[in-house]
Amino acid sequence: MVEDTCSLPTELERHIFELAAVSRPVSIPHMMRVAWRVKQWVEPLLVRTLVFGCDSIDGLPVCDVETITHLAQHRDSILDSVCNVIAFLIPPAALNTIIQACPRIENLFMLPTGVLPDNGLAAFDDLPLKHIHASPYHILDLTSTMTILRPPFFRITHLELCAELDREDDTDDEALARWMTLASLPKLSHLALNCNMDMHVYVHLLAACKALHALILLRNPPRRRPAEMDILIENPRFVMMPVEHYTADWQRGVLLGNDFWARADILIAKRISGEVDRRTFLLEDTS
Repeated sequence: MVEDTCSLPTELERHIFELAAVSRPVSIPHMMRVAWRVKQWVEPLLVRTLVFGCDSIDGLPVCDVETITHLAQHRDSILDSVCNVIAFLIPPAALNTIIQACPRIENLFMLPTGVLPDNGLAAFDDLPLKHIHASPYHILDLTSTMTILRPPFFRITHLELCAELDREDDTDDEALARWMTLASLPKLSHLALNCNMDMHVYVHLLAACKALHALILLRNPPRRRPAEMDILIENPRFVMMPVEHYTADWQRGVLLGNDFWARADILIAKRISGEVDRRTFLLEDTS
C-alpha cells in the first residue's frame, strides 16, 4: 500500500470516502487498499453493522463468530465501532461471545436457538442499547410472578417483542400487569409486537405508555373485528402492518433508514396532519 497525493482537502476527501463506505460497507475492503489514511477512516465502518446467521442484503457483508473471536483476541479496539448486530438462529454461546466482544451495540436483533444463561443476560447490562428486537424469553426473567426489567431496558427507545410477555398460567390481571411494566420505561417511544393477544392489552398499553409515539402490531387485522379495534383505530399512534422478511427489513433500516419503524412514523405523521384519513391504521407489507 503506497500513500498517494491528492488535491482535495483532507477533510473533504475523508467525508467522501466515509459517505461511500456507509452507503455500501461491502466495498470497504477495496477502499482500504487506496491509502493508509483511507484504511484508517473506513475500516471501523466495516464492522459498524454485523450480520450473523442469515443472508445479508446487497451492500452489507456477512460475518461469523470465529472472526469476532479472533478480532477480540488480537484487535479488540475495532469492535468498539460495532453499533448494529443481527444474530439470527445462532447458538446462545455464540451470541454471548458477540455481546461480550462488542461493548457498544446500540441496535440488536437477536433470535438465538436457545435461552441465554443468567450470566449471558448480565452481559447486556453494560450495552448502550437503544433498539432491541427479541423474544421476551431471551431477554427477560419470566419465571416469577413479576416481570423484572434489566438496566438496559431503561435506555431503550425501540422495542420489538416476537412473543407474548405473559405466561400461560397467568390470570388475566397478572398478564395485564406484566404488560403494564413496559409503561415504566422512560425512553420507550416505539413498541412493536409480533404476537397474538387480546386487543384490550393494546388499549391499556396506549393509555399507560404516555411517551409512546407508535404501537405497531406486525400482522394483519383479525377477520372478526373485536370492539377494542374501534378504540384503537381512532388513535393515530396505533398501526398494523405485516412484515414477512424481518431480517432484510432490519438490515435496510440500519443501511438506508427504511424499515418498518420509519414507515410507521410516516403514516402516523400523515394521520396527525390530516394528509390521510385519521382512521387509516393499516400498512401493506413492503419488506
